[in-house]
Amino acid sequence: MAELARRTTICEMRRTGNSVSDIIKSTRYAKSTVYGVVAAFDAEGKVQRSRHSPHSDRKRTKTFLAGLKRTLKADPSQSMSKPAQKRRVSRSTISRAVKEDLGIKSYVRRVRNLLTTRAKALRAERYPKLLNYLKHKGGHVRVFVDEKKFVVDEVANRQNTRVIAYDPSEGPPVMQSKNPASVMVFAAVASDGKVMPSHFIEAGLKINTAEYLKILKDVLMPWIRRNYDPFKVMLVQDSAPAHGAKKVQDFLKENLPLMVPPPEGYLSQHLPRFECL
Repeated sequence: MAELARRTTICEMRRTGNSVSDIIKSTRYAKSTVYGVVAAFDAEGKVQRSRHSPHSDRKRTKTFLAGLKRTLKADPSQSMSKPAQKRRVSRSTISRAVKEDLGIKSYVRRVRNLLTTRAKALRAERYPKLLNYLKHKGGHVRVFVDEKKFVVDEVANRQNTRVIAYDPSEGPPVMQSKNPASVMVFAAVASDGKVMPSHFIEAGLKINTAEYLKILKDVLMPWIRRNYDPFKVMLVQDSAPAHGAKKVQDFLKENLPLMVPPPEGYLSQHLPRFECL
């Protein structure tokens, strides 16, 4: 309504013979507004603006969206600005088209470990044996073991832990201490659903070969013997250095014979999963 009133005032003043400069001085309207209204009035006698469709209706057509979808499918890692520049539209138009019309979301690219040639060769050698074992002796129980360190400080992901505010200072900070209190826990889970009671490791104790071997003897093996026949248990552990130590491997060969030992002379930190069977 305010815009129509301005246009009507400008047209009435123009009709009575006022110049553009007189209208600007009297009304103090923007020059661009006065010049535009006067030009339309002088040419066609129009007071109201021509009816028009929103910008999005003209740009985000079916053809536009189909082409945008093909572009994003060909290169999903490109930014919103690249197709915007190519189509000569604003970045916000592309963003709305992607989210509202195509229903596509923007995700952070996932990071995966790049396998070395040696690691690939080990997998090619071991995994067929593992699959063959599972096929013919799949009735054996598999026990998965691992250690986990828990800290009392709040854990926040720098990429995904966000706060919606006008300024970052408005959001609650993530409070962390320099040396937070922590606890190391050793746990075992069997493929049939049984879970070993968690074993809490003494504070400040480093899990080296000697300590890991002690945990196997005093914690894991008693639990396995209470629930299973050790000669029918397949132990699955990760490639931590202590897990691949010779003393640990010798102990496992004697007590859990369903085991594939690590390659001779190969560093344990490079071993793939399923180190022991």
